[in-house]
Amino acid sequence: MIPTTFTFLLFAACAFAADNSTKVNVTVYYESLCPDSAKFITAQLVPTWEKMMDNIDLVLVPYGKSTSEKTENGTKINCHHGEEECVGNRIQSCILEGSAIPNMTAQVKIIDCLMKEAKKEQPYPTKSCVTKVGGLDVEKVTMALESCANSTRGEELLMKNGEKTKAFEDPLANVPAVAMNGMKDKDAIADFHAAMCKASANKIESCNKKNSSPALVASLVLPLVASVFLVKL
Repeated sequence: MIPTTFTFLLFAACAFAADNSTKVNVTVYYESLCPDSAKFITAQLVPTWEKMMDNIDLVLVPYGKSTSEKTENGTKINCHHGEEECVGNRIQSCILEGSAIPNMTAQVKIIDCLMKEAKKEQPYPTKSCVTKVGGLDVEKVTMALESCANSTRGEELLMKNGEKTKAFEDPLANVPAVAMNGMKDKDAIADFHAAMCKASANKIESCNKKNSSPALVASLVLPLVASVFLVKL
């Protein structure tokens, strides 16, 4: 009887701990100069991501409603808000590619800054945002990002984002668009935190209002396991 009780309680504790590590796959399709994209990323996505980053597998796809056409020199991308947006989309694609900035937290912080500060008919604020994030070699990172964005590499990364966007929805009905675990979630645009709580089946600590988090349950079960085992001995 003792081994059976012990095994059951230990299994329950481990199950709760395993559930706590489950991540929600979140993909955001957006545009670097789109006001609605900027509003969602800065007011919904980033604040929630900062609280739940251990529970989110985040993929950002800057492309949106851009289109592409064949030309004599290859493929030309026409961005929704003009060439200035193409510059921003390429810069952000180069950030997310990871060579210049391997750390995901730094990538998200820089993109958050860019979405807040970028304006049409003004130079793209790459250096300003790299500086504000801190902890980076500003000149080196800025040069790497701008070199990437102005090269064929930047164009290739943007084209790949176009392929990802079209595979998700062609044509894209709205910008931004959010996929939660592979499914489009319109509610996530208005309240991303609530959408995360729903998608994660309330397994995220900040979603639990009644002190029923997996970590808390595990902390209660493990001492019980130990006490039962010792008493029976």
